[in-house]
Amino acid sequence: WRAHATSLVTGERRAVKARKKLVDATYAAVEVPSLQKRKFQTDEGVRCIPVNDLVRISGETHCYCIIGAGKTGVDACLWLLENGADPDSIRWIVPRDAWWINRSKVQFTQDFFETSFTYVADLLEAIGEAASINDLFLQFERRDLWLRLDRSITPTMFHGATMSKGELDKLRLIKDVVRRGHVQVIHRDRIVLEEGTISANDDWLYVDCTAAGIPPRKAKVIFEPEKITLQWVKWGRSALSAAVLGYVEATIDGDDLKNDLCQPISPPRTPADWVGTFITTARNEKRWSSQQNLTKWARSLRLDVSASLASEVMPDDAGRMAILQRVRKASQTAVVSATRLLADL
Repeated sequence: WRAHATSLVTGERRAVKARKKLVDATYAAVEVPSLQKRKFQTDEGVRCIPVNDLVRISGETHCYCIIGAGKTGVDACLWLLENGADPDSIRWIVPRDAWWINRSKVQFTQDFFETSFTYVADLLEAIGEAASINDLFLQFERRDLWLRLDRSITPTMFHGATMSKGELDKLRLIKDVVRRGHVQVIHRDRIVLEEGTISANDDWLYVDCTAAGIPPRKAKVIFEPEKITLQWVKWGRSALSAAVLGYVEATIDGDDLKNDLCQPISPPRTPADWVGTFITTARNEKRWSSQQNLTKWARSLRLDVSASLASEVMPDDAGRMAILQRVRKASQTAVVSATRLLADL
């Protein structure tokens, strides 16, 4: 397999030949705000910076316009608030509202075992009980598993990010929230969005937080005769997925079986996408259990923190065993229910 690599320092382009297989990690590459091309136009004189440069602004008084409603935009707003910016000096352009995982519920350590595995049980039970996709996420909210900024608005975005309730409370201090779609053009006196135009001031500082992080990509075959394309095989777990792919490549014969064991997962962009990632993750884990050596290796893998914690529970620990039993019982129907919900959609 032949490919080319280009140096980001010198621009030099060199041919690369893999001895056995080329491992293509570029398919899972992230978008970094400071390196991406701006997704909207700006007039000359408009001050617009990537979010990375926000920490370099000092000694000046600004009115800030944060562009982007993902985790990067959230972090920019929180950084400003935590460093003394008046909430009234911040305008936040939110093209789409998001669902957020309640961070306090997913701290998989011994100290937070009960909270984290109760989260898993609650999530699986909610999937089994949901009447529709929309009802599913409302159930998540009622169980305090997922959060949203404004309960009067149904989120259409989910990237798998976490949020604390304290952070949400701070974000709600920002009253100038613009929900008119994505920015198209920023003039010195107005902003043109997908769904209208709003006024602006010439002295505003615009902060570009529109990088996708993990851009939307269709899943593709992972194992080919001369190439391995790195992708998730367990949702949201990049390092774990890469480790599994490495083990499967090293110990399993035949690309057909390897691909059967490792169905790729596209990062979710919408709430409904998450349901698909849940189904594929469950399917992959079930297939791994058919391989004795893979199962034994996976159970010992420190990258799978939740599985390691569960395996360490002593049989006489009645409280923790009861939670794990809830998880096992709910998991039996959750995949079937999730598949039905997607089919209905």
